[in-house]
Amino acid sequence: MAIPWVEIFIFPGFLFVLGLAILFEQITSRLYSRFSFKPKGSPMFIPVLEHFKLCFKGEKERINTKIVIQSILLLFFLTLSLTSALILPICVEGEFSSIIGVFNDSSGKTTGIVGIISFEGDLLLLLTISTLIGVLIFFILWIGEKHSTYEALKIALTFMLFDIPIFLAFVGPALVRRSMNISVLAEDIRLIAYENRGFGIFLLIPWGALISIFALTFKFDQPYFDRLNSTPDLSIRLPTPRNWKFHVWNISMRIFELVLAGVIVSVFLGGSYVPIPILDNYEILGHLLNFLFKLSLVMLITTIIKTLIPRLKTNQAINVGFKILVPCALITVLVVGSTAALLGIS
Repeated sequence: MAIPWVEIFIFPGFLFVLGLAILFEQITSRLYSRFSFKPKGSPMFIPVLEHFKLCFKGEKERINTKIVIQSILLLFFLTLSLTSALILPICVEGEFSSIIGVFNDSSGKTTGIVGIISFEGDLLLLLTISTLIGVLIFFILWIGEKHSTYEALKIALTFMLFDIPIFLAFVGPALVRRSMNISVLAEDIRLIAYENRGFGIFLLIPWGALISIFALTFKFDQPYFDRLNSTPDLSIRLPTPRNWKFHVWNISMRIFELVLAGVIVSVFLGGSYVPIPILDNYEILGHLLNFLFKLSLVMLITTIIKTLIPRLKTNQAINVGFKILVPCALITVLVVGSTAALLGIS
């Protein structure tokens, strides 16, 4: 009876994801400092020790109604980010929720690596959570009195803009598999690509992966979402004072970035499955290490892209999102769906 609670709160649940987010922030900060310059003053990323210092020290605030409401919204933000991580199929054995069964229903297998929260349509739940987070970002910025309504709306909409190409990239695999379950997609897309190698290697996987990775990079490369003071002439007004609230804001952003990167790994990179046999006693460890390796690879790619491409202004981000990524994602969906229908792939 205690095992589900251990999975939810400890491993691979809340505490594991929280520690992973702090670890990846430290790793990506080191990688970024290797590829680019490190500004004077505040660090590019918040180091691990700074996370804990901000919980007890930091700028003081007068307690009023707006501060209390903003604090509640930030805690809700953290809750949504952690809850979304429970969807990722990392290393938990469970039953697939799809009524269709697994690939071609050839093996009759009904169990595999699933998320702690797993049901048909959980990909839509993740989209809903992402939309709610965008709305929360607007209210957190707006209520803090550091940003005008226009600025808060512009930042929130820019953040939400890149959800469109990210989730359009997932539509192709969902059409081929006829499922909106992340765990089922992680199980079956790799098998479909293996059975139809030309379709999988040259069409289904690479284009969706590229579009989603670039969209993820630009989504979390807005001011103070991950790196601070990246250019000397860029004026950045933090969403909250540098205290525990900024710590919650920053770590919530990092967690949700990891969640979206984990979905990319699950859908396009085979999830936690290892292409070699694993001894029975080491299955959990093997799946976990494989998932973390692929997740690290995606995070490394996004970090390198950020160092090579200067941070986009708002109008540039909108142009990249609507004029490049969204059309490419729509074309990919059309081509993948048409090809799958013509070849009879399902």
